[in-house]
Amino acid sequence: MQSQFELMLERVFLLINDETGESRRFVIKMGRPYWTEPEVEAACPIIIEGLLDRQQEIFGIDPLDAIEMAIKFLNSFLSERPATEKVCWSTGDPYFDNEQG
Repeated sequence: MQSQFELMLERVFLLINDETGESRRFVIKMGRPYWTEPEVEAACPIIIEGLLDRQQEIFGIDPLDAIEMAIKFLNSFLSERPATEKVCWSTGDPYFDNEQG
């Protein structure tokens, strides 16, 4: 079951190509979590505009767990970018501590 996307929060990032110096903006949007089956499973919808433009449903045992799983998914997805791409805050500062500017 897919919910209507009800925006809960969003965050703007930059993706900087170390080889070319080019940067592009992308936005993570997290929707309000919802029960897929009451008291059994919940889902948290997310969209990564500019990188993964389709809605993903991330599941958990309750709405809070679904949010936690969505954050883990997002961090994993962002950390798996090619070595030539650096994920940065909208200020240009590296998002991950181990990335050097």
